[in-house]
Amino acid sequence: MQKHILQKIESFLKTDASYLITGGFWLSSSKAVAMVVTLASSVVFANFLPEETYGVYRYIISLLALLALPTLKGVNTAVTTAVARGHDGSFLSGLQVKTRWSIIAACITAAVSAYYYYKGNYIFGHIFALSSILMPVLQISYLYVAVLNGKKAFKALSVHLAASRIFVAITLAVTVLLTSNLLLIFLVYFFSYILSQIISSIITWRQYITNDVIEQETTSYGKHLSLIQAVTVVANNIDKVLLFQFAGPAVLAGYYLALMPFKQLKNFVSTINTLALPKLSERSISVLRATLPTKLVKSFLVIIPIVFAYVLLAPTIFSVLFPNYVDFVLVSQLFVLTLLLAPTSVIQTAMTALKLKKQLYFVSTSTAVIRVVLLLTIVPIWGLSGAVSVVIISQLYTAICLVVLFWYTTQPSTVKSLGD
Repeated sequence: MQKHILQKIESFLKTDASYLITGGFWLSSSKAVAMVVTLASSVVFANFLPEETYGVYRYIISLLALLALPTLKGVNTAVTTAVARGHDGSFLSGLQVKTRWSIIAACITAAVSAYYYYKGNYIFGHIFALSSILMPVLQISYLYVAVLNGKKAFKALSVHLAASRIFVAITLAVTVLLTSNLLLIFLVYFFSYILSQIISSIITWRQYITNDVIEQETTSYGKHLSLIQAVTVVANNIDKVLLFQFAGPAVLAGYYLALMPFKQLKNFVSTINTLALPKLSERSISVLRATLPTKLVKSFLVIIPIVFAYVLLAPTIFSVLFPNYVDFVLVSQLFVLTLLLAPTSVIQTAMTALKLKKQLYFVSTSTAVIRVVLLLTIVPIWGLSGAVSVVIISQLYTAICLVVLFWYTTQPSTVKSLGD
């Protein structure tokens, strides 16, 4: 009976149903936990912190994301593809290169801290001084996730991520209930994340690293991916920095809460991308071109009811959970409608697996440049409505670029395919 059901699912989705269900169950469970934890944390922050304070908190988080760019987040993806091919030693080489580059991030963050001290903003100065020491450790200790993804150890990955998120959420919630001091909140933020990630890293090292074979191009490919991701990180955070400057922290707090459901739902849907990367690393572009279109259409059909359910429920959700931010309901609904474009992100995962560097550069760079230029131009004039419009336009542009480029490119000869 179970085998018959799996065959039916495989026939509909045109994919390995057993892999999708077993891996997807654990990853979906982890994403579900993340959604619940993020929602619960947001409820606590939105209701127990003043709007201005919450906006400042979100501003600093966005600024820290920009300051973390030199830590080479793209190395994580490169390590995943290398480990999926049996090169476990790439984990250690990835740690080493991220550690070296994290020193740069620490120095830049320290300079920002010095700037705020000079300006007399001692709270910001203290927070960025703390971040200059702990942020690099936070970024480096997260690399264990890349190994578990590459090993397809989705159950272990889900357990580690869920445990970490729950622990961090509880410690932060308790802190916010006791104080609105941002320095103490960030101190708890860093130490709770770092503690949980270091424990997971040690466990992963002992249980899953079985050889010291290094894929030679992991570091260079990771740097390429980091550069690609860097412009995207800038584009994804500059809106919050600009809103803080031109509309104020209270508007930024509402904007973040409006954006949160979209990001969490998109993150949940992206489970398929995490599952797909190791599999797609074993396929050629000709095979993927033949199989992806049907999967994209069926993914779209699955997402439609999720999107429209949220659109209908959004007014109730905000009135109950975020009563101080009900003016942002329409903004939240508009953001979630763009989730209909989410299936095209599988194409980007395929391009990453195939190491289509030029195409990835073009998509991420052009999207980011357009988004940043529009944000810099429109937000100072139109504020919140300008930021919302730019986010929607950039999502649509990215989807179109991915579809067009994937079907008009060739696979690099350096990629060895197992799929033909």
